[in-house]
Amino acid sequence: ITSTILFISIFLIFAITSAYSKAVQPAYGLDDTVRELIPSVVLIVGLGDEITLGTGFIIDEDGLVLTNYHVVEGIDEIYAVWDSTINRDYERCTLTYFDENPDLALLQLPGTGYLPVTVANVNDAEIADDIICLGFPIIDSDDFQSDTFNIAVTRGIISSIQRDNTGEIIEIWTDAAITYGNSGGPLYDIDLEGVIGINNLFATEARGSYNLAIPYSLFAESLSEWTSSSGEDSIPSGTTDASDFLEAAKGLYESGDTASAIEKLETVLPSGATMEISLQLAEWYIEVERYIEAYDIYDALRDESGISGEFLGVLAYQAGKYERSIEILLPFIADKNDIVYLTIALSYLELDELTEAAIYAGLAIDATESDDVRAMAEDILNTSDELL
Repeated sequence: ITSTILFISIFLIFAITSAYSKAVQPAYGLDDTVRELIPSVVLIVGLGDEITLGTGFIIDEDGLVLTNYHVVEGIDEIYAVWDSTINRDYERCTLTYFDENPDLALLQLPGTGYLPVTVANVNDAEIADDIICLGFPIIDSDDFQSDTFNIAVTRGIISSIQRDNTGEIIEIWTDAAITYGNSGGPLYDIDLEGVIGINNLFATEARGSYNLAIPYSLFAESLSEWTSSSGEDSIPSGTTDASDFLEAAKGLYESGDTASAIEKLETVLPSGATMEISLQLAEWYIEVERYIEAYDIYDALRDESGISGEFLGVLAYQAGKYERSIEILLPFIADKNDIVYLTIALSYLELDELTEAAIYAGLAIDATESDDVRAMAEDILNTSDELL
């Protein structure tokens, strides 16, 4: 199933509010502030055994996105979707770092040139400061459907600032209305003119109608720990070397948590992983049918790792790179390999080059002893004959 189809399904299942809240009154002069924030706030869509929705916000020009970890926990694919007024395609994200306590995750968007939020010093915040919350709350209604997503804004005040016994801020309570889908969105302090926290559903500790936000200072502390590294492979702190890091990921895999194992290895890809880590990640990508990512890794390491051309050509086909698959496999046709012939035939069929597809399907039938290969090749021949 393509990502496009998955998103169409999401549009049919979920409905998001169509305009930000009119609770923000002009007297506060927030029109410009909200307009500036909208490009920096995204809907987070997680695709896995189930679909999860939340909010995130961009914190630097290179595409780092902050959200709650529970929004992306155990998810196979993560996407960022902008407000419909931004007129921008969704982007796939990579989970870079996370911490279950506090409930925070850092995602990486591809490319650069993003618009980050302005951050204020949460230690300057005070009770009764005016605040706004931005996010993508879910409307639980069968009567409202939309094929676009739009940010909602609600207004309130800081009701309480909770500190630990050292005086460090650990929670911010507000009375601004938020609901499911707001998780991970920014808490913006109007008086300080910057984001001071990350909204996190309802505060069970607060009781009453108060809602909870994680102070941005806790994220800054986590980020310092996350980005500390040992060695030129940028292995996250807490591991002694790349070998230990890989073994930790394999432990997750062996426990049945393939998604977390993949996410762990993905954290070092942007800064350069060892070949062993890259090849292990590619192997797991194939297992979960993420063929494009697997192909990109194997293709980049082909000369160094001794990966066979036949293997890479078949993987190129699985990744939807049909012309590249043919280009890689044609030098091997003299070997009379039935899988090589069949893959070339399938690639030509996808490219609507039916005569060539039929030729190589016939070669596959002549070369094979496999009933499955023969059946697939015969199907290609029949399809080609019908379309020619």
